[in-house]
Amino acid sequence: MGEPYHLVRPTLEQHEVAVFSSNYGLYGDMSRRVMQVLSGFSPQVEVYSIDEAFLHLPGLRYTAPDLRDYALLIRDTVQRHVGIPTCVGVAPTKTMAKLANRLARRQPIGERAVVLTTPAECAVALSQTAVQDVWGIGRRYAAKLRESGIMTAADLAAQPEGWIRRQPGA
Repeated sequence: MGEPYHLVRPTLEQHEVAVFSSNYGLYGDMSRRVMQVLSGFSPQVEVYSIDEAFLHLPGLRYTAPDLRDYALLIRDTVQRHVGIPTCVGVAPTKTMAKLANRLARRQPIGERAVVLTTPAECAVALSQTAVQDVWGIGRRYAAKLRESGIMTAADLAAQPEGWIRRQPGA
């Protein structure tokens, strides 16, 4: 990523990679439309990037009978109104929501929604996530963590906050 095409052209041709030109105007318009649909589900939509957003859903656990059904409704509504597939992750924190979304991407296309609300669900997800796959953990920091025996997100979460803050690169 980020390499000029002319420098990688021989490798791309060797591996028969299809190359398409970007259409940033269209991508921006699609993003705006997705965010507009999402705003119908929550008055608080934090646009994180052109293709990511966090919805604040206070009290939803008391009003929605099944959060997974609600997540699927969000996903289906975006698909129906904008025409692009999405994944939805629901969790109590942004970091856990990003993890839930990452897990949702691994599901079959008709599903792609993961809800992590209980401590047990979060613990299972953390134990199945390599430390380098945690949002905000860079390649070098992940290597240092692995040297300290921290292999999974669960291993990292089990460390005292003071230990984490003392680590170089934290």
